[in-house]
Amino acid sequence: MPEYSAAGDDPFWLEPRMVNGVEIRAFTGAPDSLRDLFAGSAEFGDRDFLVFEQERITYREHLDEVAGLAVRMRDVYGVRPGTRVAIAMRNYPEWVTAFWATQALAAVSVPLNAWWTGPELVFGLSDSGATVAVLDGERYARVADLLSGVARDAVVVTRPDGDLAPGVENWAAVRAALPRGVALPEVAIAPDDPATILYTSGTTGRPKGLSGRSATT
Repeated sequence: MPEYSAAGDDPFWLEPRMVNGVEIRAFTGAPDSLRDLFAGSAEFGDRDFLVFEQERITYREHLDEVAGLAVRMRDVYGVRPGTRVAIAMRNYPEWVTAFWATQALAAVSVPLNAWWTGPELVFGLSDSGATVAVLDGERYARVADLLSGVARDAVVVTRPDGDLAPGVENWAAVRAALPRGVALPEVAIAPDDPATILYTSGTTGRPKGLSGRSATT
């Protein structure tokens, strides 16, 4: 384990920091938040960031889409620091985009288990207090008849396989409307600000949501 150091640029040196009155050992070169970690990906430019089947997305393209989605989430869906944004889908590229757009706004990502049934998904949406849900077609089909009892500002559905209810947006339309070439919204994020709510499996009762913080140290 490295010792504390106040000198040099080695990112693996540790230094003492006070967080909520508690001294912790933190890496000197670590980003201050998940948002800052993501923003640093810009330096990789046109390298491949994500490959899905025949799709290839570069770091530059991903950063541009995340920034655009973050602006839309803020301006259209009213997402603010602390807002809960649920994500329920299989491993699609949009999962990653939705997660980082949420982090860029200092909002709280709520990944929901894609194996959950409709009532379980609705429980997660309600229990977490999510006001925005990003779903794929399979998850949407499980909750479409149950959504009226869950309060949200918007639902964005990605890769749907059928008709959508009024007020439910198709990802293709959302993507086409995203502002391009915009910067990540400016927000202040403290190390202990909540960043995620992850649910337990719920094998012996209702799943329990556990909060994770934004600090990367």
